[in-house]
Amino acid sequence: MTTWESTRFRHRFFWLLLALLLTPLFAQKIELLAQKVVRHGSIVEAYGDVTVHYRDRTATADYARYDKKQALLILEGNVTQITAEGEKSLSDRVVEHVDEKHIAFTPFFYADKEDMWVYALHSVKSAEEYNLTHAILSSCDAKMPLWKLYFDHAKFVPKEDYIKLYHTVLYLADIPVFYSPFLAFSVNKTRRSGFLFPSFGYNKREGFIYEQPFFWAIDPSQDIEFVPQWRSKRSIGLYATYRFVDSPHSGGTVRVGYFKDRPDFAKQYGLKEQNHYGMELFY
Repeated sequence: MTTWESTRFRHRFFWLLLALLLTPLFAQKIELLAQKVVRHGSIVEAYGDVTVHYRDRTATADYARYDKKQALLILEGNVTQITAEGEKSLSDRVVEHVDEKHIAFTPFFYADKEDMWVYALHSVKSAEEYNLTHAILSSCDAKMPLWKLYFDHAKFVPKEDYIKLYHTVLYLADIPVFYSPFLAFSVNKTRRSGFLFPSFGYNKREGFIYEQPFFWAIDPSQDIEFVPQWRSKRSIGLYATYRFVDSPHSGGTVRVGYFKDRPDFAKQYGLKEQNHYGMELFY
């Protein structure tokens, strides 16, 4: 996984979590359309094929209730929300306190326009923080995802620079391959050093493949990415990529790599060399 891909994934992950929790719109102008609409003082109830328009999104549900005095909107039954950007969320029940900027979803499924999705048993957005409970994240087919990231709880506080994940497990198909009691994804767009998102793979010849990149932001004009790699049946090695910009119109890349095959692998496939190394230069 390149630095650009890893950074793109982290940014997508951040905006996905942020978008799914920021679904309430703070303007109180709400339009209800349904087969039957009943008003009782400050309360409006809608039944059957309910459509709700507010700000940049449209929601559909089996039932809607809006209390103008309390600024409380409740949607129930097959709740679907679609934004102007084409992002879609599904839920059974949505409760939004408009003035308090508080909204709760039970349960919650959200997909962005690039097909990354999150399913959570419960999600809550308040004025101070955002929370997801018992959630799954993936970008594969939702029915049979090749990989998925399960986390017990996620928390984001706008005043901080990280989305925090607690008790996270990475699954390949239905097999758990990685666990961490705590993970944090930076939402700060400034370049900084740190571990990037790992990548995984498997094939019959080389076995399980694992990479864990580390990014070193030396200064605004240069950086280095270290990518150690382990192939369970074949080898262990390291790639390192140095990138620099020396003028507004020019830059370059230097990439080096070294891998050492296991003796039994080299013997099985008749390899003349167990050590593999190389260099790439670009300017």
